[in-house]
Amino acid sequence: MLFLLLAYLFLSFALAQPQIGTTKQTIKLRGSDLVVAIDLSTSMLAEDIKPNRLLKAKNGISQLVGKLNGDRVGLIAFAGSSFVQCPLTTDYEALRTFLLALDVGTISQGGTEFRDAMETAMGVFDQDEEKYKVLIFFSDGEDHGREAIETAKVARDQGVRIFCIGLGSAENGAPIPIVSKNKKLEGYKRGQSGNLIVTKLNDRLLRDLVLTTGGNYYQATPSGREIDELYADLSSLEKREFRQKKIVRYEERFQFFLGLALIFLVLEQWLNGRRKK
Repeated sequence: MLFLLLAYLFLSFALAQPQIGTTKQTIKLRGSDLVVAIDLSTSMLAEDIKPNRLLKAKNGISQLVGKLNGDRVGLIAFAGSSFVQCPLTTDYEALRTFLLALDVGTISQGGTEFRDAMETAMGVFDQDEEKYKVLIFFSDGEDHGREAIETAKVARDQGVRIFCIGLGSAENGAPIPIVSKNKKLEGYKRGQSGNLIVTKLNDRLLRDLVLTTGGNYYQATPSGREIDELYADLSSLEKREFRQKKIVRYEERFQFFLGLALIFLVLEQWLNGRRKK
């Protein structure tokens, strides 16, 4: 009976999975520097892709970030001007939180200025690196500024590759909703003559940007397959080693207690056999 009790005792210790002792392991972190630029111009409220261009962009960015492992990611918001919403980080949940805070109206200056967004992005990247830099635009491509392609050439010369997700319809387009602060629809934007303003995806500009820098263009789809395609392309890029990370692993010692439990069970059975004789 004593051996049986000891067997149960050590079996309970084994089930608790005790960890005694540690080992240190060094892991090399490899990846690229990715800066995501999201368009916050009013045309991004158009609903020619559901739920609308802006929410589709946010969902796509969140989906992309969820796939990353080791890459540093930054977030830029742009319209008529631009600013850094989140610097380069590997804290993907923090970046998602910063992303949720963005909305049309976050930037008071209207319009869409790709040149300014690219210049802001170049300030985020590590200036000592000549490659491993990726700028990803989520936009409908309506650029109200100039010199976007010339700025893209400067970015290319600094080792930046541009990838673009085009949001919206290039054929039919959609009107631009006027939404109140409590998110209620108040109407649609109209021109000076009273005509309804229809915004269309300008994929030509986006394609020119990626062609200039050696990136790729993707059309946003209801299924979101473009994010899988983008991630596949990003994964094929050359990675650099950011740093080495030391982790501590605890040694599992349940095997010792499990072995003792088995020994006492065998002894208990042996004694029972002798008593019967």
